[in-house]
Amino acid sequence: MTSEGKFPFLIHTSQTLELVGLINSNSQLGLGTTQPDNTITLQNGGIHIVEPNQYINFGSALGTNGYGIRDSNGIIQFKNAIGS
Repeated sequence: MTSEGKFPFLIHTSQTLELVGLINSNSQLGLGTTQPDNTITLQNGGIHIVEPNQYINFGSALGTNGYGIRDSNGIIQFKNAIGS
């Protein structure tokens, strides 16, 4: 941690280090930004899930429980708290 209560993400570009994101003192993660305004803030990017048929879960959703959305071979599927 820095003295400001932030954990920076740096990349080496030619002769310098560039700040590309950080975790702030409120445990908010910013990628592509140094000013996250939520638990995870992505700027100028997206989320890529490589493994097929994996859910993006919401709330306490884990495995087949809870709420989620996924791409199942080109078909968008939603699940609810009972797994369907």
